[in-house]
Amino acid sequence: MGISVDVLENYHPLDIARVLIHESSHAAEDTVDVFYNVSGRLSKSAGEDEISDWSRKNRRTLYTISTQGLDAVAVNEGHLSKILAEVNERTIAPDQQRDEFLNNIFSRTKVLLRNADTYAAFVSSTKLPARFMSKMNRKTESSPGFHVGKEVF
Repeated sequence: MGISVDVLENYHPLDIARVLIHESSHAAEDTVDVFYNVSGRLSKSAGEDEISDWSRKNRRTLYTISTQGLDAVAVNEGHLSKILAEVNERTIAPDQQRDEFLNNIFSRTKVLLRNADTYAAFVSSTKLPARFMSKMNRKTESSPGFHVGKEVF
C-alpha cells in the first residue's frame, strides 16, 4: 500500500501509524508480505470503543494465525515458500507448507517475524492505541494546539 496522500487524508491516525510500521519493517527488518492482517480499517472518526474493538480483532487474528494456521488470511505462497526453505534448509512441498507453519515452532516464528504486517499487528493488538487516542482527546479538549516545550502550535 505505502504512504500516499489518500492514506494521509482519509485514514485514521492509528491506521496511518500501522501503515508506517508495516512499510518501515520492510526496510529495517527485511520483511516481506506473507499475509496481511484482515482486521479492517478504523473509521476516520473512531472513538475509544471502536479502537478497543479493532485492537481486540488484531489480537484475535494473531492468535488464530498462531494456533490454527494461515487459513484465515490470504497468503503469498511464494514468500511463504521462500521463508520456509530458509528455515528448513530445504524446499517444503506446497501442499505441506501450511502444516509446516502450524506444526513447526521454528518455521512459524520465522514466518511471523519476516511478515511485515506482524509488526504492525503487535502494536495494534495492545491497549496502547486506545490509551493514545484517549490522551490525545483529553489534550484537545483541555488545550487547543500541540505543545512542544512552551511553544503551542
